[in-house]
Amino acid sequence: MTKKDKQAKVNKLFKEHVNENKIIMTENGQCFFSPNDAQSYHDQMGFEQDPEVFFREGVEIKDDSNLEKALDQAEKSLSEKTSVLKQAEEALSADVKVDQSTPEIVAEIIQLKEKLTLSQKDNERLQGELTNMTEAFEALKESVEPEKPKSDAKAKTDSKKA
Repeated sequence: MTKKDKQAKVNKLFKEHVNENKIIMTENGQCFFSPNDAQSYHDQMGFEQDPEVFFREGVEIKDDSNLEKALDQAEKSLSEKTSVLKQAEEALSADVKVDQSTPEIVAEIIQLKEKLTLSQKDNERLQGELTNMTEAFEALKESVEPEKPKSDAKAKTDSKKA
């Protein structure tokens, strides 16, 4: 591919992607907006020449590799956190088993969920026992305290009159 062909291809891409100011082209003419993607492709294909960088006309050439690295790290971090969040949501909504690949936070959520379930079962069992004990106590109380005859109350009134 000649320099003129490369420039024509890059110019066409700049027209199609108005928000992009930098294009990286590999040895075989494959174009990328991300330097990391271009480098990965370059390494995968085993090219000898470094990828060529083109800038939109009027854009000042500057070293933005630190910004790109920071952006890539932020994107990876976001992706990892999104994955963990998704796993945590799945752990809360279904029975998920913990294995070596389970993130620590997800494993902790699953353990807490299991403890909560056990506590709820214990609570239900204890409430049932308390209900049974209350009923037994009321039955025992009724059997121990006989009803006082009504005549006793009348006899007390009569003795006061005398």
